[in-house]
Amino acid sequence: MQIISNYNYTGDLILQKTFRDNHLTKRKVINTGEMNQYMVKNNHEAIISHELFADAEKVIKVKSLQKVSPSIEKHYAFKGIMRCGICGRAYVRKTTPSKYIWKCSLSVTKGKDACASKQVPDSQMIEAANHILNRTEFDEKLFNSKVERIDVMPEQRLIFHMKDGSSIEYLWQTSRSESWTKEKREQARIRAINQMKGRVQHG
Repeated sequence: MQIISNYNYTGDLILQKTFRDNHLTKRKVINTGEMNQYMVKNNHEAIISHELFADAEKVIKVKSLQKVSPSIEKHYAFKGIMRCGICGRAYVRKTTPSKYIWKCSLSVTKGKDACASKQVPDSQMIEAANHILNRTEFDEKLFNSKVERIDVMPEQRLIFHMKDGSSIEYLWQTSRSESWTKEKREQARIRAINQMKGRVQHG
């Protein structure tokens, strides 16, 4: 980068790109406009043309604009305000094959043995927020102005702590398909097979 961004390779020389800040410390600093700069044309034999140098500068600029900062985090409406009512840890948003859910961060990293908290579907969070605020559609700006924190409690209870000091409790319901574990699904499959066998035998 130092080589391809060095204007001296064009044969021209820019004087006073740096200067001493004072006569005591003699510290060299980059001249960003504090003092005049001077260009000496054709001071020495050029290695590259001005056109090639300009093209290289354009490529550098384009590449820099294409870079995405790794520090940019995705924004989610309930991020940072959901807390586990069992261990006190923050809830984090996760992606499953069928939907988005919120889970206790301790449960995510250490498993259910560390925290037996329940996961909450993102759709249920939106439904709960709309119910609390008496809305038919989710308004994030209004939500942020009204809600301070949400505690996710056992037995599918959400406690909304409002910014006016009040608290509102909401019970959310899990659909039957969501509440079934792998074990329950397998038990249901076996029951269905046995029922079918029974019908065949009596038929």
